[in-house]
Amino acid sequence: MGVTEHRNMGSLRTGLGHISFSRVRDYAYCEDSLFSKVHGIMSEQWSIYSKPVPADSRELWVLFLQCSCITVLLGGLFYNWLLASLEYPRHVSITMAITFSLLLLLALFLVHPVRCAFSITMPTLGTKQGRKLLLSTCIMIAVVNITPNIISNIETLLKVILCISKNSSESLLNSTGLLENALRKLEDEIQNYAILKPMDGHIHFSLVKNSSLINQVHLADEKARKDLLAVEVLVKDCVRAGKRLVAAFSVLYLCFESICYLKNYLTNLCFDNVYITKKLQRLAEERGASHLLVGSAPRLIRPMGLRLSREELMLCLAQALHLSVSLLLVLLMVALEHLIFGVADVAVRRMAQLSTVSVMLSIKYQ
Repeated sequence: MGVTEHRNMGSLRTGLGHISFSRVRDYAYCEDSLFSKVHGIMSEQWSIYSKPVPADSRELWVLFLQCSCITVLLGGLFYNWLLASLEYPRHVSITMAITFSLLLLLALFLVHPVRCAFSITMPTLGTKQGRKLLLSTCIMIAVVNITPNIISNIETLLKVILCISKNSSESLLNSTGLLENALRKLEDEIQNYAILKPMDGHIHFSLVKNSSLINQVHLADEKARKDLLAVEVLVKDCVRAGKRLVAAFSVLYLCFESICYLKNYLTNLCFDNVYITKKLQRLAEERGASHLLVGSAPRLIRPMGLRLSREELMLCLAQALHLSVSLLLVLLMVALEHLIFGVADVAVRRMAQLSTVSVMLSIKYQ
């Protein structure tokens, strides 16, 4: 028994050693061969994309394929954005998406600065202006998407109130018909008793039908419906126009910031270089520009460790406070929309469960 257990343990250790060796071999293959191949391919593709002029026909076709893939992807996203979010008609969305794709393909393929500005568009979102743009856009999207829901819930409440008022008024005004039927039956019963029969043999009663009041109720209801419909259409048009204006402004502002960022990045060494890093110092020494770092010492920070300075800490706290306040406002709007929706839902369900109210009429006759 002991020999068998010893053999089993030996086999288990051998198997574990084989598995560990396989894992090490696979990791070494990925690190030495696969990662290096992927890195080489990506570096080559980026080199072709960032060159002002392709070196040969192969690079020209590769560049055209890259620009075509980018154009197809952005054209599809642009079409979906126009149709689903900005609510443009389908034919207008298709026309604008095709035009945008063709212009973008020509600009990316033929104009090298456009490729540079386009490539730096996404990193621009990480800058201070880009963060402000993203934050403002998120708040605007939340506002334009939540506001119609709030208005729709308020409209539902008003419709419920209108329905209750209309039904109550009509029920009260139509109760005169029930009184008329009751008097008819009373007349038929009295005719059977000679002692109770009137002198002329008939019961006379007057019934005033308030048709003018009923018409006034109907007119008021129609006017309220038309007013609500006009307000709803106006709000939807304003929201749609606001979305389109915000979208156009965001795209134009992002392109403008990308161009300005590219210009300053290529012409000003101190632009977007807050810290004197080892890489920046090495590049300055290699290119004989160390004096620029010395001359810009008051504006640049030489990091001495991972500890934040007082100015950096206050800047981080201010940005965090700004973000927290904006997020709190959005959450308050969402909570308000949820509250109004809950009130509307409870009101509709309660009104559907209302029972019939009995009405007693006291009649005096001589």
